[in-house]
Amino acid sequence: TEASDTLVNTAIELTLKIQKKFDGSFYISFLENLKQNDIETRFAAVAFAKEQGLLK
Repeated sequence: TEASDTLVNTAIELTLKIQKKFDGSFYISFLENLKQNDIETRFAAVAFAKEQGLLK
């Protein structure tokens, strides 16, 4: 996905928080969504997850 280390780490962290376990397909999909929406920071990724209803 050519994502930054920060974005990759954030996607892993949020995948674990959202799924309560590591789901590889969810992680890849989530990371791709972050990249497609030009999300580059941890703060923006968390906000995006909340907007999508994935986090409270």
